[in-house]
Amino acid sequence: MPKIPRTVSETEASGAQVIGGSLTFDAKRGGGTGTGWSYMTRTPGSSGDRQQWTFSCWYKLNHIGGADADEENLSIIGSDGNSSSDYFSFFIDDGVIRCNAYSTHLFKTDRLCRDFGGWYHFVLVLNVGTGNNLELYVNGQKQTNFSTDNRGSMSGNYGLNRDGQHTIGALPNNRDRSYLGGNLCEVYMIDGYVGTPEDFAYTDPLTNTWRPKKYTGTFSGTNTFYLPLDGDSPIWEDQSGNGNDWIPVNLGGGVPLDKATGGLPILNTVSGGWIGGPGIRSDTAPNNGGAGANNYVTMALPLCGYATDFSNSINSSATQLVVSATGAGSSDTGNFYGKSFYFSATDSDYLSIPDSTAFTLGSDDFTVEMWVNPDSATATDRWIGQINSGGSTSNMSFRMGRNSGIFIAGTAESSTDYTITGRQVPANKWTHCALVRDGNVLKAFQDGYLTGTTNFSGTVNDSGEIMAIGRLGASDSAYFGGHIQDVRLYKGFAKYTKSFTVPKTTPEITMTSPSGTALQGKLATTPSPMGSSYWENGGSDQITVPYTSAAFDWTSSSTDFCVESWNYHTELVSGGAGVWCAGTSSAFQAKLDVIQHTGYPGYCWNFEMGGGQRIRSDKPVVLNKWTHVACVMRSGTGYLYVDGVQQGITLAHGISTANAFWIGRQVHDAGQYRWNGWISNFRVVTGSPVYSGNFVPSTKPLTNITNTKLLCLQDPLSLTVAEVKPGTLVPSGSHLKPDYFSPFDTNIGKVLGPPYGAVTMNPLASDSYTTLKEGNLLCDSSRSGSHIVTSTVGVNSGKWYWEIEITNAGQWYPGLAPAPSGFGYYCGSSTKPTGIDQESWGFNGNNAINHGSWNRSTFFYSGFDSSTFTGILGVAFDADQGYFWVHMDGTYGLVSSNRASNFEIANGVLTEAANYGQEVLDMDYTWFPAWSTGSSNAGSAGRFNFGQKPFAYPPPDGFEPYNKATTAISIPRSDQYVGVTTYNGTGSNDSAIHTGLEADLIWIKRRDSKSGGSAWVVQDTIRGGTNSIYFNSTSLQYTDTSDMRTFTSTGFTLGNGYQVNSSATKYISYNFKAGGSKGTFNKDGVAYGSASAAGLTAGGITPTASSVGTKQGISIIKWTGSSSVADLPHGLSKAPGFGMIKALTGGSAQNWVALHWKLGKSYLVPNLDQVDYSDNSIFPSAATSSVVELGNAVNVNDSGYTYIGYFWESIPGFSKFGMYDGNNSTTGPFVDLGFRPAIVLIKNTGASANWTIYTDQQDLFNPGYRSLYLNSGDEENGTSTDNEIDFLSNGFTLRNDDTVTNDSNAYVYAAWAAQPLHNMYGCQANAR
Repeated sequence: MPKIPRTVSETEASGAQVIGGSLTFDAKRGGGTGTGWSYMTRTPGSSGDRQQWTFSCWYKLNHIGGADADEENLSIIGSDGNSSSDYFSFFIDDGVIRCNAYSTHLFKTDRLCRDFGGWYHFVLVLNVGTGNNLELYVNGQKQTNFSTDNRGSMSGNYGLNRDGQHTIGALPNNRDRSYLGGNLCEVYMIDGYVGTPEDFAYTDPLTNTWRPKKYTGTFSGTNTFYLPLDGDSPIWEDQSGNGNDWIPVNLGGGVPLDKATGGLPILNTVSGGWIGGPGIRSDTAPNNGGAGANNYVTMALPLCGYATDFSNSINSSATQLVVSATGAGSSDTGNFYGKSFYFSATDSDYLSIPDSTAFTLGSDDFTVEMWVNPDSATATDRWIGQINSGGSTSNMSFRMGRNSGIFIAGTAESSTDYTITGRQVPANKWTHCALVRDGNVLKAFQDGYLTGTTNFSGTVNDSGEIMAIGRLGASDSAYFGGHIQDVRLYKGFAKYTKSFTVPKTTPEITMTSPSGTALQGKLATTPSPMGSSYWENGGSDQITVPYTSAAFDWTSSSTDFCVESWNYHTELVSGGAGVWCAGTSSAFQAKLDVIQHTGYPGYCWNFEMGGGQRIRSDKPVVLNKWTHVACVMRSGTGYLYVDGVQQGITLAHGISTANAFWIGRQVHDAGQYRWNGWISNFRVVTGSPVYSGNFVPSTKPLTNITNTKLLCLQDPLSLTVAEVKPGTLVPSGSHLKPDYFSPFDTNIGKVLGPPYGAVTMNPLASDSYTTLKEGNLLCDSSRSGSHIVTSTVGVNSGKWYWEIEITNAGQWYPGLAPAPSGFGYYCGSSTKPTGIDQESWGFNGNNAINHGSWNRSTFFYSGFDSSTFTGILGVAFDADQGYFWVHMDGTYGLVSSNRASNFEIANGVLTEAANYGQEVLDMDYTWFPAWSTGSSNAGSAGRFNFGQKPFAYPPPDGFEPYNKATTAISIPRSDQYVGVTTYNGTGSNDSAIHTGLEADLIWIKRRDSKSGGSAWVVQDTIRGGTNSIYFNSTSLQYTDTSDMRTFTSTGFTLGNGYQVNSSATKYISYNFKAGGSKGTFNKDGVAYGSASAAGLTAGGITPTASSVGTKQGISIIKWTGSSSVADLPHGLSKAPGFGMIKALTGGSAQNWVALHWKLGKSYLVPNLDQVDYSDNSIFPSAATSSVVELGNAVNVNDSGYTYIGYFWESIPGFSKFGMYDGNNSTTGPFVDLGFRPAIVLIKNTGASANWTIYTDQQDLFNPGYRSLYLNSGDEENGTSTDNEIDFLSNGFTLRNDDTVTNDSNAYVYAAWAAQPLHNMYGCQANAR
């Protein structure tokens, strides 16, 4: 099974706090009136210190805002009032961080928050009467740049911390609404304390990132609170010990199943609740109410497609209730199981149960709970209850429902009605509701929140009428419209006495957090004591069971029997695969196998008897998933049950004679067809059928029940050990073996992936055709139009798996794209961005795989209609080979009949039998999971799961959850290899500049104006510190001690020249570490005696000096020219993505030459603003993984001249060299790098334009506007009103529309990292 990274521990996070999740606020979830949005509110009973406090939170942005007033501002916290002393708000307005006191703007930052990839840490400190009175810190840095700043005039008391309404995630009382979009966690308000950012976070020395830590100070102060919002406690509960709880509004705080403390499903589930599993869930502490809860259940209706009471399966003393349906029926919409019951209010649908002592509640405690999903937000309806024929609520026993959308619940004694009024129950959203009698108090809960109480000490009425679901009793007309699931009644037990957390299949608590994940982590597992047997296809594996008449004589039609087992199938093979067979050596009399048959959907389960009697399953076999299959003969009629559900038709008895029994084999026409995969808990019962109808398979090992004749394949160490057997079992075959793997292995979840949400769809790679919701995981395509949305992370290696839940059918085209943006059409179309020689791939609504003009027309079985499909689409992507596979609800696609190639799964491994043409993706590109829609269809929607929650179907063996792609980085600290330093000149010789790294290559440029301009000074350790060349000049190398003098272990020393060190003048240096300078030939810090000893032997040119850093992909090579076309070894592990060459000596000055892998053998000239050139005398061919082929031009390879070359390869998380299309818009293209850049160099390839270089030090926050031109001696460009570029935690976005970086041409870029988006310690880059 794949190894899955775990959430970091305190030690593995180098002292950082481990945060298990965060709360998602979805500003796009509302309905346009302010009633559908989510936030929390609290009204303190008294004011705290209104002149001194500290507020802290971690926030991850998922959208910036929009024209809709509800989304215009992203409110983090605020207080209500009608004056500056009362009203207070802290929010983000179109990226600007703002703080208002009623009509006074206390501040507006110049800094813009537009980074979706990382986390922001905000600390707001009020200390009226000192300095600025109010300080803002972002990621530990005090903010000093403001477009509006009225903090100095603050005096008196301020509204935050007063005795009025406060809100988190919205402005109070829907004032301009302004709902929050994004994830929030670790929210502190420390009343009366003047704190610092270091109280809540610190700079991690391992990663150089700002990371969370636990606050260890005191929680004194009237209104001090701490809301972790991580799912380990209800989101509204203050964890400071002060009891300052909040009220959630349209926020249930739903958590993954393993974190929930109440409201769990009745039945077991897999895949995080999405799919119903076998067996009943234990209804006891700590995960679902108090200890012993299951002993009090008197009604338990999962309503997962059928109206069956399971109370007797939970509580053996309960009597199974008979449920009748009037109209109501199964629906494929479900919070759990993938199904529920739907009730139409207009059609008067309801369920009824005859009166029973199960409903006689008396004066004891009781609990009623259920999940509801209403069609309308404002209806008056009833969900459940009993009432007599008079119809008066005072004659009822209990009820739950709504009045004008507001939750009501209550009971009655005699003629007195005791009712609790709660809060609004939102439409089209699952809400858990419960009514509990706890002693003499009635309590009502909504999504675990205690929404109200009332005293009640009497005896509950016994109405004597039917129990109704979907209405209140037989005479009620307030029918419910919507979905209902998991209805339970506990008699004599108060299941919930305080607030609890509820599970959701799409939780509001997601496992994304500032903590990150550890790359090398692995789930600690303990082998299950239960086991199975493993068969490998292609062998002669089987287990022969001694034939006895007592065990296997089924010749009489009056003999009932049941053969059942758990089966895990790994490969579909021609001819079939046998699970078991009874018969003779040449013919079967009864068997179970997997076969392919005309008219059935792919391969199916086949229960067959002699004479051609057979039953085939209704749906295809799902590979790589445990499936329970039972073959039953009952009263002369045969039945096939798959996961407890009867399949197809029945069959008549047809067994005449048999003298042998095998497991893992079937016999047909003398053919031998063996099983492939695992079989566990194989049981044969002769003399009773075991099952009389549909059932829920056990979640525990099968046992020796009455008439059991064989019970085996349960031992993890032996194939012959069996609890019951008719004689010695005889295994045979070279591959058959016992295994710990079993359907009851509680650790099998390791194949599903941890629920931490690192990867999402990217708002910067989206457009108006698709709206991103639910933390940017739900793609809602509300407009007709063909545009692609891609994920925040791309890959070019590894084996990955993700799923898309198609929630709305339509013309959807999910797939893979070889760039984050620039396609402008659906996945699989023939359009592609400039510089990307690959079309995207897509699975379209016409049941085909498309790639440009190539099409595989029938991907799934004949008759499949993907345009109406809703369900799970799974993608397995082998980026090492360039292959991908697609399944729908577990069935992988098949090719059309005119193709020889086929997708196969063998032992859990996906393969392709024969590969051809365009099926192979070009892995020179980085590929991104993508979503798109067709041009003529709107309304389709898909929810991506990259591993944020368990998958609906397990990944194939060796495929990891796509979220893990975020941790495949080998360089934890980019600043040890590349960096930017700004400094002020002193005018003194030998001035020392500290850069923090031992550089081998340095570029220096004056930023201030200088008459006549100033040069770009280029120095490297190969040539020595005093030998200068200039980017913006054709001059040859010369020695000048007034420029740089020496390289040091922490930087360099300078002369007093105006190029590098004039007094009171601003400068910038760009610093790169290669292989060191201990000798003439250097590689990774080691000196070698020759070029060949340093590994530089691949070409015809022998370098004369070198410094190569293979880890960071930087190479400095010096050589002497020959005037003949020859290969220059560069020493890197793959072809350089970018390089620059300069003649050092020779007869005359020469231009620089630059290579870029996107230009092939064409080249650019760094000292000129011209477009790219093509000249075989420079580069006769493109660079390879070992050499750069040089022509005989004087710029690169003239006889006797010396040259220097600087080469870089792309290193994930550290450097990237690529191309993008400009869009001539101030909302320019987003370029994915996989890291937050320190340096970005850009050149227009289609027009004359300057080489523009941006850094993260000239502008410390977004937007960046200062730049320099590599080919020019001019001063620094830009003014504070310019919007040039946003540096983001995962790349950059252009914010201008000029020729230099963003007209309609193609641009090449070179970029180096400040921080990888996710490094090897699991740390995310901080949002910028």
